[in-house]
Amino acid sequence: MKKISEDFINTTPYVDYIFGGGLFAMIYSYEDENIGMQHNRLKDYIDNSKYYEIDYLPNGNQRHESLGEPVISPNTSRDRLAIYIPVKIRSENTAKNMKSSDKYIGYPNIGRMEPSKETFDNLMNKLHSIKGII
Repeated sequence: MKKISEDFINTTPYVDYIFGGGLFAMIYSYEDENIGMQHNRLKDYIDNSKYYEIDYLPNGNQRHESLGEPVISPNTSRDRLAIYIPVKIRSENTAKNMKSSDKYIGYPNIGRMEPSKETFDNLMNKLHSIKGII
């Protein structure tokens, strides 16, 4: 997902939907894989993250439902899906609670707080091998 500037005017036939919060964790999955399992793995990863947590509302629901988006697949015989889950910076890492040197986390620095642990190819290979075991 990309942030669209506030002054953007939509001239397409598509409807705009404004997402509050705005941070999402994402993982790719092929549609012939167990998408629910992939979704749960991403949730587990977020739950174990030092810096991010799932963006829940006070009523226990996620701020936004998890989203699935068809994307171009590197494998022409398999459809691919991007799965998004709304996240937020953990409350103990908010500006109020952080050291002064870490207070201002600009959009370009979010990935630097907790860089990706795996490349896409390594992650998909690992998921394929785990899938074969289950």
